[in-house]
Amino acid sequence: MSAKIVIKDRGSLTYLGYSSKASVRTRRESLKTAVAKYGAALVQKKLVAVSVLNKNRNPAASKTFHDDAVWVRSEFTRTKTLCGIRASSRGAL
Repeated sequence: MSAKIVIKDRGSLTYLGYSSKASVRTRRESLKTAVAKYGAALVQKKLVAVSVLNKNRNPAASKTFHDDAVWVRSEFTRTKTLCGIRASSRGAL
């Protein structure tokens, strides 16, 4: 039995200027705004959920979402790993 992934407030990161197609600098600026508004845990969970949902459909976007989730976790939380994997040791999807 598989669990459903529920994303609350769909488009909330886009509303703040986030896009997987934007430059790293632009994405990180919008993620800083999102963390200030929603908190690091919620933003990180949302990015991981979107990454999982895009894994087969758009692997490049999935990697961008995952890399951004790792960045949010490393910048705004005390725990520096994501799902037990250090950011530097993660390979390509």
